[in-house]
Amino acid sequence: MNGARDGTRYGSRFAHHLVKRAFMTTTQVIVGEDPRRIRSECTKLWHRTQNAVKYTFVSRRDDGSRGFAYSRVIGAYAGGFISRAWHPSRLHPVPEGLSAGTISLGVETGMSLLNEFMPDILRKLHLRRR
Repeated sequence: MNGARDGTRYGSRFAHHLVKRAFMTTTQVIVGEDPRRIRSECTKLWHRTQNAVKYTFVSRRDDGSRGFAYSRVIGAYAGGFISRAWHPSRLHPVPEGLSAGTISLGVETGMSLLNEFMPDILRKLHLRRR
């Protein structure tokens, strides 16, 4: 592998992430979204899984209500489209931005699932007491 090319790819991914987080944070402040992830209080696997997936698209508001997670969706797609600006011109079309945004939302969903179940997994493996 080419070290310079790998560094460029890493830098591009890092910049994509920075753009995404900048848009997410700005939107959270404007809309009043609470960015914290709160684990489900349900005990059944299916309900916990549903809640973790739902977290990608629903967020708590500063006033305690829940609503559409504008910050996650706007951040994912803004990062996907804006990061295309420094990619080669063949990667600039709209489908590439949509694809990058959708993948980003998929990663958000995966991380939500991981955050929901990782404490239980670690406890089962005796890597965490409780």
